Amino acid sequence: MIVVLDTNVFFQDVYAQGQGLSTLFRACEEGRVEGIEILTPRGVVEELVRQYPERLRKLKKDLKNTRVAANAFRLPGVELPSFDDAAVAEYRAQLEQRLNGPRRKIADHPAGVSRVIDWAAQRRHPIKVSDAPQRSEAAQPVTAEPQDGSGKAIKGVVDAAIWLTVIEAAGPDEVALVTANTSDFADPADSSRLHPLLIADLEADGRDPATVTLHDKVTAFNERFVAPVQAAQDDAAALLADKDYSEVLKTEIEDAVGWYSISQPEDEWGLEVEIDELTVAEFTATGLPRLVRADPAEHGFYMTVEISGDARLDLGIRKYLIAEVDDAPVTVTDYDWNESMMLAEAYVGAHVVAEVRVTVREASAEGQEGEYDLAVSVEQILPG
Repeated sequence: MIVVLDTNVFFQDVYAQGQGLSTLFRACEEGRVEGIEILTPRGVVEELVRQYPERLRKLKKDLKNTRVAANAFRLPGVELPSFDDAAVAEYRAQLEQRLNGPRRKIADHPAGVSRVIDWAAQRRHPIKVSDAPQRSEAAQPVTAEPQDGSGKAIKGVVDAAIWLTVIEAAGPDEVALVTANTSDFADPADSSRLHPLLIADLEADGRDPATVTLHDKVTAFNERFVAPVQAAQDDAAALLADKDYSEVLKTEIEDAVGWYSISQPEDEWGLEVEIDELTVAEFTATGLPRLVRADPAEHGFYMTVEISGDARLDLGIRKYLIAEVDDAPVTVTDYDWNESMMLAEAYVGAHVVAEVRVTVREASAEGQEGEYDLAVSVEQILPG
């Protein structure tokens, strides 16, 4: 089986060191899965390298905006990685080293299109926002995609390269495409199936579409093809059985969830009004974390846990929806938040999925058990 990784696989795992990819890579290295080869298209690498300084630059700006409030609480500052040219080059080298290894490699561009893919990945926004067509206040924000002079945005070149990589890889082997981009790669009527155009392209190239499957996350692929290691499962269960550590983990998750922004709010939150911006401002867990999966890691283990609780949401809602807001289970806190939106809040149930990197410290004295260091990363927040 050939596994093809999309750019969004790395959105919450910039250095490719998280539980999902680490588990898959390690299982391949140790021979715990048979016949799997992992391909990261070259265009994906170029796009990740382009995004690296952009994301850090935005993060620096966001942190600057909150510095005054943080100082009031005497909170320590966050030290960001450098994102100058040398740091970006170092990130490229580190990423390429990570993605090339036993039974994994960075895949060459599809035949005949390498130059345009490199160009698009490295220069995603060569034309300024002001050159884009203007839209009404009620419409979605203007995007800064490059244009061809006709007023139509040029985008999706890297996605097209992934599309062609899947077609080239399909054949005697099965292909698993790992992507959260269901709008481009999946059937609009059924996100578990390939897009009809991709099926048509596979058939036109003499490939069998039945050999290509979609997986929205690496963790979903691992659940199906990579068996958990029992020792890691036992270690995770022992940690969660320790009441003190379980309470610490609960608090760490609550802290990590605070001010978690959800970029594409779903209707399932049950707010009965269209939401443009949704931030989980506060989360109070009810009960303790429950183990979903554990996997080995150097000097410890990874575990994915889930926990339910109550959340306070901060909502950005378009002003023209004021009539709908009056009938919705939300409370407007600022009718004039900015030019186009009002600020509201709502209290709902929420379900949090978090990845925890557990490092086991050696015992300081003979007969003592080692202690745990916990690093929490929120993976998903769902209505619940």
